[in-house]
Amino acid sequence: MRVLCLNGGSSSLKFALYELDAGAHRLCAGAIEGIGTERGRLWARDGGGRPLTEAGGEFADSRAAVHAACAILETLRLPAPDAIGHRIVHGGSDHLFCYQLRTHVGALAAVLGGLDALVFTGGIGERAAPVRWEACRGLAHLGIHLDTERNAEHAAVISAVDSACTVRVVPTDEELMIARHTRAVLQG
Repeated sequence: MRVLCLNGGSSSLKFALYELDAGAHRLCAGAIEGIGTERGRLWARDGGGRPLTEAGGEFADSRAAVHAACAILETLRLPAPDAIGHRIVHGGSDHLFCYQLRTHVGALAAVLGGLDALVFTGGIGERAAPVRWEACRGLAHLGIHLDTERNAEHAAVISAVDSACTVRVVPTDEELMIARHTRAVLQG
């Protein structure tokens, strides 16, 4: 089964085509960055990470970015996907993200009777120290205390020494997870 993964944010769209059999083989991966700006960039690499194409351009909106991603896959003559899985995240002040995250962490802690660990992963979780800081602000009553320097350095463990809850940053391959979830849905 071949799955095309589209991972959209407010200013970028990552894409990857996977062949899923007993394992997972990435056929191609790329991104359109700078959506909505005059300095957009499209790039793609083969499964081994070797560059296939790179170009600048203007991608007015997410729709234009999806069209560009599909066009590049067609140009590269890659096999057609059997399924498409997508994830869309939109940031910005209208989406109260850190507040919502704090609310969900608090709710989960209540259901679980406390927290031993909190894990940040994915694009925002791995690379956005200010978001992690803001998301954890006000959660000291749950034993969550961040180390400012570790957080800024994107260390594997960003909690302070005196934190009762270990806070980790764990890398992930979001597109592979989208592909696996898509396959699971199709297989019922």
